Amino acid sequence: MPHRQFNAFYPGKLTGRLIHQPLVRKYARFAVPTTDQVCSGVTSSDMATHKVTVNGFKTFEVEDGAKLAYAIEQAGYDISHRCGGNARCTTCRVKFDTDEPPMFDKERDCLEEDGVLGQFRLSCQVRVHSDMAVTVLMPVHECEWDNPGIDLEP
Repeated sequence: MPHRQFNAFYPGKLTGRLIHQPLVRKYARFAVPTTDQVCSGVTSSDMATHKVTVNGFKTFEVEDGAKLAYAIEQAGYDISHRCGGNARCTTCRVKFDTDEPPMFDKERDCLEEDGVLGQFRLSCQVRVHSDMAVTVLMPVHECEWDNPGIDLEP
């Protein structure tokens, strides 16, 4: 069976011998609008934002749905995340000074397994959908390691 090549200039047109798939950036460091938003004229400046306050640091704007640990790190605070945001190490601990957002199974299972459910939340598992104020419990500058951990995904 012959190999086919995807022609990027004419989507759907096959030429040559090899199929080449377009490169897709797996993780963007910015919000990428959905197809529906592009078609309806909604831009990233129209997306909802929320204020996040890290006690002892600052208040900053975060786009709706952003991962809390990632947002805190992008704002310049040295939050720990040794496992890279996979709810395994519990170093991204935060205490909410406002109403807590809902907790999902992955975070609940991790905290129950470690016997610390109700003591703190894992910022790597919290998505920002409202204004919130938090205290980071294990910042890098207070721990024995010299970096926050594995890179977080947005």
